[in-house]
Amino acid sequence: MNKKHNLLSHVYFYHQKDFDAIPGSPWVYWITPRIKRAFEELPKLEEVAKPRQGLATADNFRFLRFWWEVGIERIAFGCRSREEAIASGKKWFPYMKGGEFKRWWGNQDYVVNWWKDGVEIRNLGVETGRIASRPQNTNFYFQRGVTWSLSSSAGFSARLSPGGFIFDVNGMTCFPRDERLIPMILGFLNSSIAEYLLCMINSTIAFQVGDLARLPIPRKSTDRLHELVEKAIELAKKDAEEDETTWDFIAPPEWPDGIEKVARRHAELAEIERQIDEEVYRLYEISEEDRRAIEEELGIENF
Repeated sequence: MNKKHNLLSHVYFYHQKDFDAIPGSPWVYWITPRIKRAFEELPKLEEVAKPRQGLATADNFRFLRFWWEVGIERIAFGCRSREEAIASGKKWFPYMKGGEFKRWWGNQDYVVNWWKDGVEIRNLGVETGRIASRPQNTNFYFQRGVTWSLSSSAGFSARLSPGGFIFDVNGMTCFPRDERLIPMILGFLNSSIAEYLLCMINSTIAFQVGDLARLPIPRKSTDRLHELVEKAIELAKKDAEEDETTWDFIAPPEWPDGIEKVARRHAELAEIERQIDEEVYRLYEISEEDRRAIEEELGIENF
């Protein structure tokens, strides 16, 4: 009997039409009823903050630089629109280009030649009759949003795009109609349940705009979630302020106990992230049984 029971415990019975609950109809036969309802009933991310691709220069060697190659004084920081960027008269502008796994803040390493609203990039190849570059979604350049990297073997991670940046095809970004939703969206995208839902839609290491657009998101947020996300951003930004390769750099960790302070800060951030997970689970009204299934799938221990 035990052998028979063990075999049957790995058999799933599912109606084929039920796969339609997840956009794209992937064969996710282990989905629980509550998660299925989330796909069916909750709004999609694209309805609140449509993910968008940005600039494809077609010649990064020519048009991109690390910020320290150009020098702070030659970079136009803080522009809020293309009009402000033109009026600055500057050639180089902060550029979101994806990058390594980082949550909340970071990967602000590059600048792009966007002189006179990108005249050189826009005209690349014009002499041959074949425009090579793709300046996409330019009306969203320099706006605040939530950004992530196209691909990462370490998993999905989202960060604040604080405004003043042009964004890349590898640094895709979503822009809510109401900027007050940014903390909620950022907290959701960095949560365990978002990782789980994203794996259902696309189990690869490439996170396309279409994949993010189909994610179901909670109908509401809480002040608590906003406070936690703002604290997570603040803690993550401290790492940049102690890293001399970033333009946020202020000073390295203090001697002699700087390393211990960094370790305590990282532990505090881990606790904040745990609390964000708790808050997002509550917003989705996830049961303990469903949560156990999610965290077992993700390999999260100590639930």
